[in-house]
Amino acid sequence: MKRVFLFAATIISLVRISNAQPTVGLTAYTVGNSDGYVLFSPMLSTETYLINKCGEKVHEWNTSSFHPALSTYLLNDGSLLRTGQLNNPTFNYGGSGGIVERFDWDGTLLWSYSISDSFSCMHHDVTELPNGNLLCIVW
Repeated sequence: MKRVFLFAATIISLVRISNAQPTVGLTAYTVGNSDGYVLFSPMLSTETYLINKCGEKVHEWNTSSFHPALSTYLLNDGSLLRTGQLNNPTFNYGGSGGIVERFDWDGTLLWSYSISDSFSCMHHDVTELPNGNLLCIVW
């Protein structure tokens, strides 16, 4: 009975906290650590958010119909590079992605490239090389 009460009290506290603090993705804030921004794509969402260190939304992209594959980057030109999950049945274990997309600041899809078939599947990460090419981890 004690566990049920503690669980219910925790849930009620979390609901109160979430109602009192209308931020996007912020759970803690340390004074003096406010420089810069945070870019993230929630795992069960198609949105990507840029927030400041106070949790205030600076920008939002509706990035596609794909859930993220753990990597999202804001590039020097302001465009967004994001990996996505294609749910390849041959590679149905952790770390599979399958697609990488690039969006401009306004959310327009600039290009999309998939590596996902029965022989190979892009993993979760990608990086842009100095010459503009991409380096991908592939199963």
